[in-house]
Amino acid sequence: MADTISSETKERMPPNAISCCLVDHANGRTLHQARAVFAKVAANKEDAMVEKVVHTITMHCRMYNYAMMEVVLPLVEGLSEKGGELAKALKEQLQSCEGCLATVDAAKKHLDNAEFMEAMTKAKQADSELMTMAETDILPALMTEVEMSELQEAAERMEAAKIAAPLAPQAAAA
Repeated sequence: MADTISSETKERMPPNAISCCLVDHANGRTLHQARAVFAKVAANKEDAMVEKVVHTITMHCRMYNYAMMEVVLPLVEGLSEKGGELAKALKEQLQSCEGCLATVDAAKKHLDNAEFMEAMTKAKQADSELMTMAETDILPALMTEVEMSELQEAAERMEAAKIAAPLAPQAAAA
């Protein structure tokens, strides 16, 4: 990638698809602590901040989901053992996450709106289920069957996919 930072650290330990997913999971878990953030926003009566916080969460999720669909899913489909089964489950979970994000986008983003708060809770749950699936099933399978050089190339493709990710709700993950 043209905008990638070159460094000795990166040369000695290049990112790979596994490390990229784990970093995204850590960031996602941090972002999903929205209730604590929303409590601060409500205490300060900063209604405009709710939109910003939600936008940050949904953007992160969409970028991650798109990278998973465009880069990780094809790797999973190529696995010899359980590839088809894992790919189907991954695709279904990605579609569930996108559906939840669309519901969040459609809701009026006010902390006293029960529909919005329920949509945020469901989105967090779907995202948590996706991360759990990735960490317990998908990533270990990739580590077992995919060469490190291919996982490193996949990390670069994941970065490009995130840049190209749609930022608006998608009808369904492909």
